[in-house]
Amino acid sequence: MEYVPVGITAFREVLIFLQNGNHFSDLGGQMISAVNSTISALRAFVTKLGVTADNIANVNTDGFKRNRAYLHEDVNGGVRVNIKKDESPGLRYDAIENGEKVEKETSNVNLAEEIPDLMLTKRAYQANLKTVDTQEEMLGSLLDIVG
Repeated sequence: MEYVPVGITAFREVLIFLQNGNHFSDLGGQMISAVNSTISALRAFVTKLGVTADNIANVNTDGFKRNRAYLHEDVNGGVRVNIKKDESPGLRYDAIENGEKVEKETSNVNLAEEIPDLMLTKRAYQANLKTVDTQEEMLGSLLDIVG
């Protein structure tokens, strides 16, 4: 998973735009676009966290198939989430139910993959949240400069 703080890049371009003698009102939708991209990423990471949390919660549920959340760049600069079920089998074992031998399958959730993925997604969410904070600070500074 790659993380690019799109908001910072957009704000740097805005500062250069203003330094070149352009007016704040000429910016159009550039600043809104940067905020939308960051909010889109935050929503995507919340979805990914939810998928991972669901997988972890069902680690001991027989027959459960884990889901994977894949993040992709959207056409408008946002982040799109695709969720796919992993159909790989869990471990098979024999159990006795009602006096009969039945074959069962464990979940295919691997905590050695889920926990690091959860930590990485959490950090990416925090980084995007910091981008929102920085955007807010920079917008305040821009408004102070422009007056």
